[in-house]
Amino acid sequence: MMKSRQCPGCGAYFQSEDETEVGYLPAHLGKDERCGKLICQRCYKIKHYGIDINPKAFIKVEKAIDAGLQWADGLLIILDIVDFDASLPHNLHELLVDKTGLIVINKIDLLPSKTGADEVKRWAQARLKRHGITEEIICVSSITGYGIDKLAVKLTKSSEQNWMVIGVTNAGKSTLIGRVLENLEILPEQAPVSARFPGTTINCVKRMLTDNKVLSDSPGLVPQGRLTDIVCKDCAVKLIGSKKINVTLYNNVRFKSGLAIWGFAAVIPVNLVDETTIIGFTASEFPWQIANVNSIDNRLKLGCHCLREIDWVEYIVEIPPNYDLIVHGLGWVSVRKNKVTCQLIIPSGVRFGLRPNLVGPKNNKTE
Repeated sequence: MMKSRQCPGCGAYFQSEDETEVGYLPAHLGKDERCGKLICQRCYKIKHYGIDINPKAFIKVEKAIDAGLQWADGLLIILDIVDFDASLPHNLHELLVDKTGLIVINKIDLLPSKTGADEVKRWAQARLKRHGITEEIICVSSITGYGIDKLAVKLTKSSEQNWMVIGVTNAGKSTLIGRVLENLEILPEQAPVSARFPGTTINCVKRMLTDNKVLSDSPGLVPQGRLTDIVCKDCAVKLIGSKKINVTLYNNVRFKSGLAIWGFAAVIPVNLVDETTIIGFTASEFPWQIANVNSIDNRLKLGCHCLREIDWVEYIVEIPPNYDLIVHGLGWVSVRKNKVTCQLIIPSGVRFGLRPNLVGPKNNKTE
């Protein structure tokens, strides 16, 4: 029966009764002997046209993830280096109970070339150690293929048989799985469908890596407080880090001026010391720009229509030298030489934080 088979793209079970529901495949295609290589209508449109048809039905991903966790003896935890703090599952300790964990830092190709994989690994180890996480780390790029061979060898030679890939939406899970399958020369039609907007994978899909090794994709976890999850889909696509990270130095931030990503956030220094450098980082299509404080309020509210009815909140934050002020789902601002007290303006519900700087010279004592 067609309903007993899953779409290899998103994990939905095939059905031919309702084209507005997930897993729809026309009945005549379901009878085709090539059915095992086909994908559902929704995945086809995502893959070939970049369009999500927004099916009416919504599968409870929590149930699918819970079932996958009961099945798995190894977890491949995917973290997005461009949005590292937002991509860290809040219950990672609970997920790793009685399981082998492997941390995969994805998208390192988006960082400046001077920030190499070894430096990223040391930085991530220090950050994760603060959360009590000491699992092995592998740095990869699911786009360029960097580190995929090492990851594939690690999986195939491990003692664990059932590996589950888990991470937040848009961390690059599906693209990464496709790369691993390609490295192992597994048929490309078994690869999951990936997209720049969240929610493509809606159920767990298991794939054989070797005769006794299975790798399962899973729906993305949705973190709390991420800007990309409260804006419209068009803005989310532009905000999700997919470009080489833009690094802009600002030595000319003066009184009554600051940095802003119009429509989303602003950082206004309250006190500035001579020779202080402020650096803006973003891998999205929206750059940080010098802003006059007199125009910030109006221009922040001219962004995504989904934010029009949301309150804007102001925080006073002190950024130590060689620290990043991060806004989840957006980017970060870093300072050098001297601490800076600033006013941060972001939409209500969006999270922010401070961390030792990811890019640039490190102060080991602060890590």
